[in-house]
This record gives sequence, structure tokens and C-alpha cells, in this order.
Amino acid sequence: MSFSRYLLSLLASLLFSFSISAQLLDHRQGELIVQLQETIDGKSWAAEQPAIEFFERLSIPLNIWLLRFDHSEHALMGMQDDLQKQKAVLSCQRNRLVKLRNTPNDALYGQQWQHRNIGQSGGLIDADFDTEFAWDVTTGGLTANGDTIVVCVIDNGVDTDHPDLMNQIWINRDEIPENGMDDDNNGYIDDVMGWDTRFENNDIDGGAHGTSVAGLIGAEGNNTIGVAGVNWNVQMMVVRSRFQTAESEVIQAYSYALEARMAYDSTGGAEGAYVVATNASWGLDRGQAEDSPIWCALYDVLGEEGILNVGATANLNLDVEQEGDLPTTCPSEYLIGVTNLRDDDMKRTDAAFGNISIDLGAYGENTFTTTINSNYGLFNGTSAATPNVTGAIALLYSAPCSAFGELLESDPAGAALFVKDAILNSVTANADLATITVTGGRLNINDAMMELMSFCDACLAPSSEALSLEGANAVRINWSTISSVDRVDLRYRSSGSSDWVTLSDVSPPYLLEGLSSCTSYEYQLLTDCTAASGSGPITSFITDGCCNLPLDLGIEILSPSAVALNWPAVLAATEYNLRYRIVGSGDWLETDALGGSLFLTNLQACSDYEIEIQTDCDTAITNFGLYQQFSTSGCGTCLDADYCQPPTLNNSSEWISEVNLGNLLDQLSEAEPLGYRNYGLGVEAPELVPGGVYPFSGQPAYSGTAFSEEFKIWIDLDQNGFFSSNEIVFEESAAGGEAARGDILIPENTPLGLTRMRIVMEFSNVNSACPVSTRTGEIEDYCVRIVESPGCVAPDRIWIDLTDDLVSVVNWTASAAPGGDYVLRYRLLGTSEWTTVEVSGNSFELDLSDQCAVFELQIASNCGGSTGAFSTAGFNSCTSTSEPEDHPVWSLAPNPADDFSQISVAAENPIEVLKLFDLNGRELASYQLNGVAQFRLPTSDLASGVYLIRLQTAGGREGVKRLLVR
Repeated sequence: MSFSRYLLSLLASLLFSFSISAQLLDHRQGELIVQLQETIDGKSWAAEQPAIEFFERLSIPLNIWLLRFDHSEHALMGMQDDLQKQKAVLSCQRNRLVKLRNTPNDALYGQQWQHRNIGQSGGLIDADFDTEFAWDVTTGGLTANGDTIVVCVIDNGVDTDHPDLMNQIWINRDEIPENGMDDDNNGYIDDVMGWDTRFENNDIDGGAHGTSVAGLIGAEGNNTIGVAGVNWNVQMMVVRSRFQTAESEVIQAYSYALEARMAYDSTGGAEGAYVVATNASWGLDRGQAEDSPIWCALYDVLGEEGILNVGATANLNLDVEQEGDLPTTCPSEYLIGVTNLRDDDMKRTDAAFGNISIDLGAYGENTFTTTINSNYGLFNGTSAATPNVTGAIALLYSAPCSAFGELLESDPAGAALFVKDAILNSVTANADLATITVTGGRLNINDAMMELMSFCDACLAPSSEALSLEGANAVRINWSTISSVDRVDLRYRSSGSSDWVTLSDVSPPYLLEGLSSCTSYEYQLLTDCTAASGSGPITSFITDGCCNLPLDLGIEILSPSAVALNWPAVLAATEYNLRYRIVGSGDWLETDALGGSLFLTNLQACSDYEIEIQTDCDTAITNFGLYQQFSTSGCGTCLDADYCQPPTLNNSSEWISEVNLGNLLDQLSEAEPLGYRNYGLGVEAPELVPGGVYPFSGQPAYSGTAFSEEFKIWIDLDQNGFFSSNEIVFEESAAGGEAARGDILIPENTPLGLTRMRIVMEFSNVNSACPVSTRTGEIEDYCVRIVESPGCVAPDRIWIDLTDDLVSVVNWTASAAPGGDYVLRYRLLGTSEWTTVEVSGNSFELDLSDQCAVFELQIASNCGGSTGAFSTAGFNSCTSTSEPEDHPVWSLAPNPADDFSQISVAAENPIEVLKLFDLNGRELASYQLNGVAQFRLPTSDLASGVYLIRLQTAGGREGVKRLLVR
């Protein structure tokens, strides 16, 4: 390696280390990936988007583009929704981050036992791939047609100077090295051995992870040194992604392989590369396929070009069908998901599984392979299991089988699925995988080779069969056949019949006509060769013309009072009937439509609706079905806007336990899953006024040591769906175990309406409303309603907490008056002299320990020196909630109460008498209960305030508790 190349590699590795520490979100901020309609000029389209500051094409054949915008000015979800609604856009997604699969470090167990296990690593004898037997058939190299087999290794680079890999690296012979030109016009300058998608250059050298992956796939065999890959003689195209990386680089990487294969096929092998497989020993733990539609759709496109794809699942003990994983849960038949086995034939505990997405297991624990700097060593995890499957695919492509060679020529996509079927149909059954993978088995390379070779003398059945309905009485059937097939016959019958109707010597695509509408049929394709015959599977279908419900009902919210409905037309339908109503209301409202769309208008804003559809045909009518719910907009920005989704925070050690905003909002909470909760729909929004000042306190809770936390609060004051830096209304620290306290000022010019408040608590400091952070903490969202001030009004609720030492703490809700200052006055009941104090905040401590009497108390808002009307409350300073030593054990819940409070005592000491008092000592109610363990005290008719409950048990014990009624 040259010194300049060494420096470049060193710089790249440093940048790679920095990128790992810098990228902490699950996506790149300010970036979206869009796939445009095939006919759209991406450059012109992107230039017309006012918010887009930069755009870059990721894939030429798929018309996929990376867009960048200023995320400090535009909310990502809002941008995504706006772009997705455009007709030019097929799909739009955020640019999510992916990472290498972790590789645990365990003890050495031997060398390359995965190919032939005789117990050298201490594992189970014969727990191996039976690779040596497959090598008796082929060791790789070329297809039966003479094409040089290429595997695309998408990873963090490969040690190109490694003696066991240097001859196996694919060389783009149409590119002149280091001349700074794109000699082959493929869009990549000097891509002699591959491409680096991060820095967009040709430096693919380095990468410990990728070096070990490449060695398992294709370390050079039979060269007297080192180790042997599954395929001794394969060319590996290296696409360096420098993980951690983002989905944009993933798409570029796959597109590089796709473009090379498309160029090869279109030029008869003169350009590009005969790529047959890609390897992804990386992914996104718990990633959801629905969040990455563009990434997932790539696998079908690759497969249709003849490329199989292999993906490692997570190194976590989880069910991917329940918790997610990318790429393995992408629903493509051209993707193989792999989990990890040990040398004792057991699945490693920290390897994911799934009976829909994880196809098989492969040995990946302590496998021996190439390592960086021309060395050798152990490699672990699903990252090691997966390349063994990829290497097996490449080996099968080199099978000396003329029939398979014909299939490669006639139907590359069918050939890819033929190889996949050979691998999955020949697994060795494994009890540890029986119910948690698709096949219930592990890779057996020799059996897969024998499965493929068994068809070499056969008359192969048609491949890539496809059927489409053509009206009510016909279907169109398409397929591919190899060149040695002389004739294809098609036979069909109605389901349940024993008699076939045979059509001889048919050609694709074939239109099968004269069928009955809405009838179940089955068909089969038969092949005839010179010395043999073959048959495809029996395939069932139902002709169109059934009176069914539509397959889907799409709902688009147009305005607070209107929605657009659309559904795929049912051939037999004459019209459609729809009924809808507000959820929980009475009668349905009904309407009808002739086609597959309808506008509903005059709906109530901010309401939840339910809707059903019915198909009406000439001869039948369906029941109402396809039930869906939708919510109209118009609730206000808090509920209608798409705010940035906070990342997952680790709140196992600290979380928000209570927030209080002017006593208008007092929310208790526990640690929320994933460190975030939106209370917007479940908690009543406090009303705040422009110019108002509201005390806030935020209390952390801890599972262990109490750390210093910072609280930062944003309110979307301009109600644009985005939290900007000038909307920070609170920023205070909380010392270990203490609460963060301060005031929130609502600016005078704040527009009225329902908007979002976000409370972020993080260890040490908070950096943004969607933190780029690995620290611990929690985030909570609330709705707040900005309302017009009714004037200098008094607080609407006052309550008094009485302590055991006769000190009274007066609390009140923040008033709707601006300012945040109050006048409090109190006096002995029946006297005329007031004691007056001015207070900022929503509580005040009265030290009345030297007095024992009934007091009258009043509070008014202080509005710029003008005192408004007073609210009044009374209390008895002598009342204490302390109870004698022999007090009964009892509980009062809920407290505060709305409609009732449940009083409960021990069953052996039941309630005899229960009395309710106000704070002036007046008895309001008395209940003779005669020995019950529980009593529900009604409170719905009581005014808001504090009350005293006195309880006497059958054993003569007495107790007093305070009850707050809201």
C-alpha cells in the first residue's frame, strides 16, 4: 500500500471514529430520501422545492434522491408528509442510521470447524456445513455459461493487501486507475475495486469487520496459506459504508451492485459485473420495515435483476416479528434472513429469531477467518453466520449444471429463487430452530449443492410464473422457460373437478378465456424436452366478478370538516353504500357512491369518526364491513401538527416523576417506555394567557444515585409545528434529588390556540427538543391552550395544607390574569382587620403556630399594581392531621377526588361511623356504616376545596385525613 493511500486510509478511519460518536439519532437530521416517478427529472423537480437546499441522486435506475433541508427551520415529519403527497413522489422516508452487528468476544474453539467439525473446537462432531463434500462438485469461479461470479460485500472495507483476499477482490477493468476520470461512464470516478459511499471515492481498503466477512465468503482456497472461504475462487465487489451509516448510503451501496449487474446484462458481459449476491452483516436493531419502504423495495428490484441478498439479524435475544429488525423483516422473496449457531448446534442466546423473516441458521460463533493486517483470527455473531450463506449462494452459481446454466440465461430472477429454494429446501433440521425460523434448520452447503444438481438432467418447469385477472372471464398467465424446453402445455380445471382441460404448445403471456366469473380454478404448466418432461406447481385462483368488499379503504383528511375516501373498484359493483358517525354516538349517517371515491363534508372538527362500506351488485349485496376510524383535524396545532419524534432515551436510572405548572397542571408519572410520552390526548390542557407568568417545578426520580438534571421547556408559541430556539420558555437545573424551579412567561404577542409544550429532562444538560444525545433522561409532551385573558380575575381554586406543627401552606391555581403576582390577605373569622401580603407564585406559607382559631383567607390577582376581585376560603388552624398512636390503618383514594373517594380499612377492624367536615369544622355529612371494610364516599356534589374525613372503627379507634376535591 502506498504512503499516500495509507494516509488516506488513516484519515478515513479517524473520520469513521468521529462519525460513530457524532451520529446519535436514529436518522440524519435535515435529510429525506425520495423515490420519484420514472418519468420525473429529479434535478428539475428538486430545484422547484423551496425548502430543499441540496439534492443528490442515489440510484439512477430507481430514480432515488437524497434531499437536504435546514432542520432548524422545517420539521422533518411535516416535510416528509408534504413531499409524499406530491404525485411525482412514489415514496419518501427519513434517512435512518444503520450499524454493524455486534460481535461478542468469546474463547477460541479452533480453526474453521464450520466446514468440517471433528470436535477440534470442543463442539459437537459433524455440527458443520458439510462444505468439503460440496467442494467435490465445485470450488467456485465461473457459472456453467462462463460468467465470472461476483459477490458484493457491503461493509466497512476490506484489507486489500491480505494474501488470502488480494486475488479475490473484483477489479473493474473498464476503469483506468487514479486518472480522476469516469472511464466506464457508470457515474463513479476511479472505482477500480469498488466504492466508498460515505466519502464518495474509491478507497475501500481497511475495515476489520469487512475483512473477516470477506474471508468467510471467499478467502482464496487451495493456495497453501491461511484459510479457505466457502467459495475458493470468487470475485468480491467491495462497497464501503464505514458503519455506523445511514440508509442513504445503504441505498447507494445496493444501487452500485444493481447498476453493475444491469450493465453486465445489457452489454452481454462487456461492462459491469455478474453480481449474484449481496452480503449485509449489519442492520438496524428493532427497525420496522414500514418505516423504510425504499430500502425494503430495493430487494425486489435486485432480485428481479438476478441478485439474491443475505441479511444478518440482530445480536439480541428477540423475536423480530414482534420487535422488528432491518433488513431481515423486509418482505422480499429475494432476501434471506440468517441467525447465529454455535459449534454445539445450538442457537446463540443473543441472536434474534422469527418464524416469518429469519429463514435459517448458520454457524457464526468463533468461526476462523481472515482479519485485518494480513492476519487470521476468530469472528463472531450473526455477522459471521451470514457470509457463510452468501458464500454458499456464490458456490451454487458455479455448479456445473447445464440446465441451471440455461435458467441463468432465460430467467435471472427465477434462477435466484431457484438457488434460494435449493438452500432452504435442503437445511439440516435443528431442534433449536424448529419453531423460530422459517425452515427450522441450518445451512447444509453440500445438501444444497445436491439439491441443485438433481435438476441438471431434468426438464425444468417454467419459472417466474405470474397471473393477472383480465375482467370477469379471463386471466393472463406469464412464465419463463429454459432453452431446452421444446413445448409447454397448460392445463386447468375448476377447483374440485377431477377433469383437466389441456391446451397444447402455448406461449407466454397466454390469455386463458371463457372462464366463469367469481369461480375458483387451478392451473398447471407442463414442459416437454427431448428426453424428459417436467411440471410446475398447481396454482389456484379465483376469477373476478365476485360481489366483495373493496380490498382497502383510503382516508385523507382534507380539512377540519372534510375527508376524501378512495378504494379499489370492485368489478361486480353497481354502487357502494357508506355509513359513518362520531364514535360513541347513535344513528349512522349514510351516503352512496358510484365509483371508487367520495368526499365527506360537513364533519365536526376535532372529532373521532367510524366508517364502514358496503358493495351493492346486481345479484347480491355485501354486509357493511372494512371498518375504520379516523379523526378530523381542527383540534389545534398541538394535536394536528407532526412534531419531531424524540429519540429513545435511557430512563432506567432517572426519569420525570412530577411536573407542576402553576397548579393548573400537576402530573405524576413513572418511567415511560423508551423515555418519551405524549400526554396531549390524555391530560386536560391548562389555559395560559399572553403576558401570564406561571411557576413551574419539575421533579426527577431515580432508581439509584440522584444525579444533577437539566430541565428545558419549549412551547410552540407561533404554532407552526416546530420547536425553535426562541421558543425555549424554561431552562433550569435540578441538583441531585431536588426539583428544578422557575417561572414560565407567555409573551404578550402569543397567538391564541391549542399548541404543544415539550419538557425535556436530561443528565447534565439538554441540547435540543429532539436531543442528539446518548445521555439518560426523559421527555414529556403536553397540550397548552393560549386563551384571551378575561381581565384581572382571581384564582378559581384555593386549598390549604395543614402540617402537624400548625403551619398552613396556602395553594391556588394560577389565574387567567397576566402578571403572575397576587395579593393574599387573611384574618380571624368575625374580625375586620386583614393581614395582607404580596406574593409571586402559587403558594404561600402561613405560620400560625401561636394561634388556634378559624381564619378567613382571600386571594386576588395583582395586575400591574391594580388588585382584582378576591377569591375566599376558610380554614381552622387548630386542625391537625396527625393521629394518635392507636389510630386505625386506613386509606383514602383517589385523593384528590373528582366523583368519589374509596375509604378502606382492615377487614378485622371495620368502619362504624364516617363523618365529613369542612375546614371551618362544620359537619357536612354523617354515615352510620355498622361495620364495613370499604365505603365509597360521593364527592361530585362538593365544591372544590379541602375537607376532613373522620373515621371511627368498630373497635373504637379514630382517625382523621384530609381530602382534596377537584
